[in-house]
Amino acid sequence: MPTHDPIRDAVELAIDDVRTNSPPGREVLLNRWVFRFCQFLRRATSPDKDDSEDLEPYLLAWYEASKERIMDDGNGAIPYDVLRAQFHDVWDKGRVKFAANDLWQGIMQQAHADTSEHPELDRYTDPSTRFLGLCLYHASRLRDDQRFFISHADAGRIMGRSHTIGGLILALFCADGLISRIEKGHTHKASEYRFLS
Repeated sequence: MPTHDPIRDAVELAIDDVRTNSPPGREVLLNRWVFRFCQFLRRATSPDKDDSEDLEPYLLAWYEASKERIMDDGNGAIPYDVLRAQFHDVWDKGRVKFAANDLWQGIMQQAHADTSEHPELDRYTDPSTRFLGLCLYHASRLRDDQRFFISHADAGRIMGRSHTIGGLILALFCADGLISRIEKGHTHKASEYRFLS
């Protein structure tokens, strides 16, 4: 049995997303939240790996944790069957092409809370560089293949620096063997990396 469940990690971030962005009792667009849930799942898996039936236990966990904040258009509670039907429609038809854009916010929270040792980051003396490395470690745990997407702009934002510095530090991490770039990105598409250490 694996030491962690990447899909479960993604679901926890999706639960935090609902709690952060949907005050209790407010009417919200149901399909938006199902779509967002699928965006978080997309960080850890894809429809060609796991169909909606395989993922139903995760959907139920998300629903149980979020149902007080997700209302239908009449401001009533959403029946699980309705939510499940929408999930099957969104996931199985491949409507979600990309993972959640603001997933880095949740990953940064995980990194801030991480008190474990990370000797692979000991060589970096700047705290913001070490923090970015820790965030990349946590991002890699969301998928079994340790891959993740990040742009220079996101790397810079995580560090509290410019996109230029973010790009330079990502290149440094590659040179140091901390990560490797799998596919170079372009405008509107982040590069894909794998965490190696």
